[in-house]
Amino acid sequence: IITYGLLQYGMDYFKIIPEESIKKIGDKPIFLMHSTEDNQIPDKSFHRLVAAYEGNNLTTWNREGWEHFVVRENNISQPRTDPEFCEKILDFLQQFKPIARRLHAI
Repeated sequence: IITYGLLQYGMDYFKIIPEESIKKIGDKPIFLMHSTEDNQIPDKSFHRLVAAYEGNNLTTWNREGWEHFVVRENNISQPRTDPEFCEKILDFLQQFKPIARRLHAI
């Protein structure tokens, strides 16, 4: 994956520092999700990233479980099978409904 990212997108994953990258987001809304027992990203990394965010529009969900993709059973191709996952994402997106209505009216 690392080689693919470098060749396809020019991204050197070894030079990416998540805590610095999240600061560049500014005050834009962001939704960070993580599973407490994720075997690829430690829980302390999630909390470090949350602490590094400097804006006021952060939504987090630190789900109990081991899934790296947060969806139950890592079933990322069928997220509808996980109602809680869908609900969390839809709740986050609901805040943008008034903006979408205004843009649609233009």
